[in-house]
Amino acid sequence: MQERVEAVISISLQEFNDGWQQWLEQQRELPLVKAMLEDIPAITGEILLHTDSSGVHSVKALYRQLNEDTPQSLSVIEGNCILKHDYIGPFDTEFEVTDDYEDIKECRTDDVVHVIESTYAPGDRIFVALDFEGADFHQPIRLHAERLYIP
Repeated sequence: MQERVEAVISISLQEFNDGWQQWLEQQRELPLVKAMLEDIPAITGEILLHTDSSGVHSVKALYRQLNEDTPQSLSVIEGNCILKHDYIGPFDTEFEVTDDYEDIKECRTDDVVHVIESTYAPGDRIFVALDFEGADFHQPIRLHAERLYIP
């Protein structure tokens, strides 16, 4: 397969990949690209499964700074943090989470941001994703995603 691709592009795959990486680095330094990248919050997400003393299950999500040494002020970020969730079957297949299963909140990193209570029961398999949606982007930016089993 590698030989066929190299025959089509007339250079080695390594040379092609190196050139592509160099081009990406150059693009990152362009003022418009830099501005867009700066609008992406430097955060990641964490999903927590919780069962309270009455046996009620909940899915909780919080966000953390990627670099604790240089925290980013989320107060200047225009956009929302979104938790998307849905049941998934026993096999990993492609699917899309509908808008009915979204929890949209203002981004913050100080505490639990999303709480989904009593939706899922023990034994359920679920997909949970944390996205950032800002005005400058045409699609949400995935910050974190997991397939989970409710114990």
